[in-house]
Amino acid sequence: MGVSVLQTQRTYTEEEYNKLKKELDIMTDKYNHARTQYEIAKMALTNNGDTRILQNLLAEIEALPYVLDKKHWLGDLYVKYPYYKEIKTHVDNGITRVSEIVRLTGVSKSAVYRALHDMRLFPLGAGK
Repeated sequence: MGVSVLQTQRTYTEEEYNKLKKELDIMTDKYNHARTQYEIAKMALTNNGDTRILQNLLAEIEALPYVLDKKHWLGDLYVKYPYYKEIKTHVDNGITRVSEIVRLTGVSKSAVYRALHDMRLFPLGAGK
């Protein structure tokens, strides 16, 4: 009976690995800080009945995995389609006309629409 081992679809250089490890360490520190703040807010809730602080901190904590997943997911798209990053930069800079993005990037109109859809930026400006 063999042991199944999951493998990533992509290998990372040592430099990429160190960069990702550093980002993960930063996010872990942010999570631990938010978790501590949550515990403090929970104590404030039990002592004073103030739910506002607790609700705000809970929302921040719940958003952390989404932020990490989105960053990883966009990174994979940027590796597979390098021009996606350029398109996202143009959208972030306020260029919202597809014809203008096509002119600046040199990719087809359908490729721009596909990129916007894949990065969940459609309708234009939704990623801001």
